[in-house]
Amino acid sequence: MPPLGLAYVAGVLEMDGHDVAILDRVLEGIDERALERQVAASRPDIVGITGTTRTRYEQFRAARASKRALAGVPVVSADHTSPSPVAT
Repeated sequence: MPPLGLAYVAGVLEMDGHDVAILDRVLEGIDERALERQVAASRPDIVGITGTTRTRYEQFRAARASKRALAGVPVVSADHTSPSPVAT
């Protein structure tokens, strides 16, 4: 499933005049090192991460890679959602 929540946030930010980029690590096959390079090269003001319960460890790795790339940039992660909250 595409990151619709991020797409909605990106749309609002773009309407307010901000430059926005969305990277889908799974779809684009971006590993942790490549993500670190992309974040360092783009020099964002903030990094937002989202995912599901199943991908939460990928979220943690993405946050660590982003912080390694730009230590002073805030990294914000949305709650991971699950279709089966009892099992999580």
